[in-house]
Amino acid sequence: MIESRDYPFLPVQFSVRNLREDVPALVDTGFDGFLVLPEAYLPRLGPPDLAGNWVLADGSTIEAPEFRGTVKIVGLESLVQAQITCFGLEAIVGRAVLDRFAITLDHGHRIIAAD
Repeated sequence: MIESRDYPFLPVQFSVRNLREDVPALVDTGFDGFLVLPEAYLPRLGPPDLAGNWVLADGSTIEAPEFRGTVKIVGLESLVQAQITCFGLEAIVGRAVLDRFAITLDHGHRIIAAD
């Protein structure tokens, strides 16, 4: 079990090819995907594995590069095979990762996660 007092962020570790890094990711329970990284990561990730179409919260659509990789919550053992997307300015972790863990959102103060 881990506890993040940096609410609403969880520390996640992603891996794409030879790049492995920890990043604080905004927990978004309304996002069905795996992990979105800021577009500033694009030069370090290399060529994308595919491109995906995304509908944003405002209803607009964009095409974004996607990468095959893994995601885990830092401090926990479980590793999730993931499609990692790059756009925007902030890392966001979604339900495709969160649903693999027991997540407790504690009244806006902390997030508790367990395998």
